[in-house]
Amino acid sequence: MLMSSPETPGRRSSLALKLLGCMVVTTTCATAPCRIESDSPVVIEAALPVPPPASPEPRTTTLSLPVTEPARAPAPRLFEGRETVSYGELLDELRKVASRLEASPVVRDGYERLCHEYQLTPEELPLESYSRVRLVFEAARDGGLWGIRWTITDRMPWSDHIWRQWRSVDFSQDPPEVTASAECDELSAMFAFLARDLGVVGIVALFWPAWNHTVAVWELRRAPHGGKGGERVRILVPTSQVWLSRGATLGTREFKTNQPVFAYRRKDLRLDTELGVGLVRYLIGQLEQHGGRSNEELLERRNRLGGS
Repeated sequence: MLMSSPETPGRRSSLALKLLGCMVVTTTCATAPCRIESDSPVVIEAALPVPPPASPEPRTTTLSLPVTEPARAPAPRLFEGRETVSYGELLDELRKVASRLEASPVVRDGYERLCHEYQLTPEELPLESYSRVRLVFEAARDGGLWGIRWTITDRMPWSDHIWRQWRSVDFSQDPPEVTASAECDELSAMFAFLARDLGVVGIVALFWPAWNHTVAVWELRRAPHGGKGGERVRILVPTSQVWLSRGATLGTREFKTNQPVFAYRRKDLRLDTELGVGLVRYLIGQLEQHGGRSNEELLERRNRLGGS
């Protein structure tokens, strides 16, 4: 094997070029002497540049955003697009509210209490009728849900003047807390008129426990027994607290009802009588908002608003 002799770097480079056609030249470093390995075709192995380290893959962050449902269109207002509503349509809405409230704990508890105190069966006192009576009682009583306040008026024992006052109130704006004024017999007439037209069982009547005071009475009948007609059961409906305790409510026995009662048969409004839509929305809205409140909450509300 030929070995290179010490020569200058220029001569070594010239010799390497002459041998390119038949020798393999391995270069170990830039300054070391070249060494001929064999007579194979020449391949020059040179140190290749080392590629820079690959950049790390960019991390992808997934954000968990809350899923927002499409906005729902607001529910249409009661009697949308109408200017007037008939009294018959108002009665239908009152029945719907009373029906929805039948499942509420407040109505259930009151119903069971009244059945127990008066020893009435569900057939003699249906839940449907109780819910309707309770609803219009809490609405029409002094300081009740419809904002009627007791005052001395010396008017007839009808509800006509209450409806007349409501026609002058702008219910499209926030109505006043007191929407109408009426005496005890007018309040009782309003309750009896509505309860009767809602189709409750029994008789709704006016009752005078004294010559100068009126409340309402709901008269039911027990089921016939032993071949005899059913006994009458009278449930007092205190449309105001005059001469009654602060907490007296539907079914109180603070007045004796052993005197004559007078069934309310007058038609204060016809079924096709037109009422302003604002008034009807107010009447139904008050019942939907407050009809499920407890007796204690309703009492607190009456006291706050100055009702009896």
